[in-house]
Amino acid sequence: MLIDLKPQLIPLDINGLQQFASAQNTRLIKLTQLIATADAKIEKARQAAAPPPKGVSGAERQIIQTITDRQVNSEILAIRREADGAIVGVLVAMRNAASAAKAMGERHWDMWSVLRRAKTGNGGVVGILEAMQLRSAYAEILAAAGPTELAAWGQQAIDTADAILADSVLRENGARKQDERPFMSSALITNLKNADFVQAQVFLNQVIDLSQQAGLAYSEFQRQDSAAFKRIQLGLKRRQSIAGVDESGAILASDAEEGTPELGRL
Repeated sequence: MLIDLKPQLIPLDINGLQQFASAQNTRLIKLTQLIATADAKIEKARQAAAPPPKGVSGAERQIIQTITDRQVNSEILAIRREADGAIVGVLVAMRNAASAAKAMGERHWDMWSVLRRAKTGNGGVVGILEAMQLRSAYAEILAAAGPTELAAWGQQAIDTADAILADSVLRENGARKQDERPFMSSALITNLKNADFVQAQVFLNQVIDLSQQAGLAYSEFQRQDSAAFKRIQLGLKRRQSIAGVDESGAILASDAEEGTPELGRL
C-alpha cells in the first residue's frame, strides 16, 4: 500500500506556536472591530431616518414610511458590502490558519512526532547527537529484553516522563510481531506525560477555536444579532486576559521570549 505524502508544512516550535496563536487572536480583534464599526454605521443610518411628518393621512404615512425604509435598507446594504470587503479577507486568513493548526496537530504535534524528535530524556540529554547515541544504546538493550522486561521499561518511561526512552520502547514494541508485544503502544502514548505536547495542544486548539468564534461573529453580524456579537466581544476580552495579550493582540512581555521577530521553527 502506497502512502500519499503531502506538500511541505513548515514545523513550528513552542515559541512559534505561541506567536501563531497570537496572530490569530489579532485577526479576531481586527474582525470584531470591523463589525463593531459597521454596526455603528448601521445604527446611525437607522437613527437618522426621519419619521413621517404629522398631519398626513394614514395612507400617505404608509407610503412615506415605505420609501424611508427602502432608503435605509439600501444604505445598510451598502455599509454591509463595504464591511464585507475587509471582513471576508480576515475570515479566510483565520480559516486557513485553523486548517494549518489541524494539520500541525496531526503531522508535527501528535505524541508520536513529539517523541520521535525528542532531544531530552530523563537524564537531561541535550543535543541531537547525544539523543541519537542514547537511542542507539536503548535499542541494543531493548532488542534483547523479554516481554516482561520491555513492559517494565515502558512503565519506567511513563513514570519518569522520559521522552527518549518512551520513543525507544515504542520503536521496539512496534518492531515485534503483534502476538509478541507485551503491551499496546497506545497505552504508553495515553499514559505518558509530555509538557511540550500539552502546551502545543493549547496553542493549536486556540487557533481553531478563534476561527470558529470569527465565523460565529460574522454570522451574527449577517443576522443583525447585536446581543450575540457583544457576548463574543466579552469572551474575546476574557481570552486576552487569560492568554496574556494586549488589545492589539501582541503577546505581553511576561509571556513572550524577546528578540524573536519570526515564528520559531523546529
